[in-house]
Amino acid sequence: MGSRRWQTAMVAGALMLTGCSGNNPATPGSVNPPLGAAANPTADSAASRQASEKVTVHGSVADARTGDGVPKATILLQALPEAADAVPLAVPVESSGSAAAPAEGSSVPPSVTDPTAAPATASTPPKAASELAKPIKLGVDDKGQFEVKDLLPGQYQVTAYAPGYQPITIVGVRPAQLHFELSPLSPKAGHAMTGMVNTAADKPAAGARVVTGFTPGKTLGDAMTVSADGKFDFKDLRSGKLPIAAYLSEGSDITAWALQREIPVALGKEKLTPSPTLTLRAVSSPLILSGKVTSPTKELKPRQVHAMLVEGDSEIPLITRNPDKDGYFRFSLPPLEEGQFYHLVAMGLDEKGNTAYTHLHQLDDSDLKIELALPDLPAMPQFQPEELAFGASWSGSANASVYRLRVESLGEDAQTVWEGWTSGTVVGMPTFETVPILTKGKKYRASFSAVKVAGGTPYELTSVPRAPWATAASLAPIEFKAGEPMAAPDQKVDSGAKAGATKIEEDKPQVKPADGKSQVKPADGKSQVKPEESKSQVKPKDGKPLVKPENGKPKVKPESKPAPAKPKGQVL
Repeated sequence: MGSRRWQTAMVAGALMLTGCSGNNPATPGSVNPPLGAAANPTADSAASRQASEKVTVHGSVADARTGDGVPKATILLQALPEAADAVPLAVPVESSGSAAAPAEGSSVPPSVTDPTAAPATASTPPKAASELAKPIKLGVDDKGQFEVKDLLPGQYQVTAYAPGYQPITIVGVRPAQLHFELSPLSPKAGHAMTGMVNTAADKPAAGARVVTGFTPGKTLGDAMTVSADGKFDFKDLRSGKLPIAAYLSEGSDITAWALQREIPVALGKEKLTPSPTLTLRAVSSPLILSGKVTSPTKELKPRQVHAMLVEGDSEIPLITRNPDKDGYFRFSLPPLEEGQFYHLVAMGLDEKGNTAYTHLHQLDDSDLKIELALPDLPAMPQFQPEELAFGASWSGSANASVYRLRVESLGEDAQTVWEGWTSGTVVGMPTFETVPILTKGKKYRASFSAVKVAGGTPYELTSVPRAPWATAASLAPIEFKAGEPMAAPDQKVDSGAKAGATKIEEDKPQVKPADGKSQVKPADGKSQVKPEESKSQVKPKDGKPLVKPENGKPKVKPESKPAPAKPKGQVL
């Protein structure tokens, strides 16, 4: 097994979860040793302390699209240097519920982020593979479940993988739980739904947009413009109860609207899906959201703002518009019903193809002074291809909670082949001998992203894609060939190229908020949000600007030039 020097370096001073020693009077909740006892812990007391610090971690591996367990999944566990002396007992859960005998010499498991931990600021010197605890492979039961017993505090690395699924690696402190959701490399076809959109006069609402909801970080939605006879026909929807909306708009104003909050898709014994009819009603008391997108640098230009309706666990992408040249935007949206909110996402793009996103959640009333501040871009990491694997190290940022490294294949069969998440400053694939992911001589694209989870949100590394995000930024992807030295770091990347995605149909959404959340899905199975091609951007009405600065002077009319499609390799 080759040396993996970059694979296990962890952030200096990362928070370590440690238990309390009963012989340390300075430890909260501890007591002084009895009179006459040795001041320092004995071997027996040290063993007792370690035993008291051990925990059992339960976990599961599920299909990200269906939620079903993945019974053929494997968990690769490894203790990192701080916990390399500890060899916890890894025990798979049998389908009967009883624990199977552990493999001889079995080792440790993985990582999770602690929202109270200080952000990473510098990378720790890497350790040679010989300094690490030997990794073990742990199976799951027929429901995709497993458990890890006697897990000590410390840093861990875990990779979850299964035939036909995209592997995921996480690196961090001892987790409280391990619930992985793996994305299928070749998703099964979804379910069809046909329906109608009519006007209030019961006429076909030709040109209306119809959109379905999605679950952030988990499922995909879809969107289309209805035909002249008012019909729509979705081909690939997930099963379950989906919200679906339809609307007509003028510029950034939704003028007529219809929403059905729960439509059953392929439910029941017959797996039937109804054909809904949505009747548009005029929006008489709109909710107004307007403000400005700001950027930390002149190179990073505000390019788009997305407005989404939050309905339960789902989000419905509505209008996407370009702000004007000074960053101002305005939306006129339908009034909210109980339990609903709006979610705004602003995107910035520079000439190199770097992107930045900022989110504003739980908007429930009109607001005319919104500021959407784009985050700084992360520093360029040091990409480190080694043998037939790939990793990176970087300097941490005070504005990031976690980092993600994504590797995608190129060509007609392009797809994401691996993702790594960490709260530290290094992450990498397992060795090729352990989990073969890359093919020698094949071209791939790697992208690096920094994410800040919304304040006050508890999360673990496996749940970050589903958590609400405050900001996210992604560097333009770089290309490399497996098993060969990388090109010079200043190589130029075509920011308009497809990055690890199959061809996108023109009538599908093409810009996905970098929060990595599943949005409206193009034909390649990647979720996106598409601005309506037939609509203008922040459109003046009756020749008057829709957005004015506070000094009352009208702003320059928005540019008609649409924002270029964001490279898919940059999507978070």
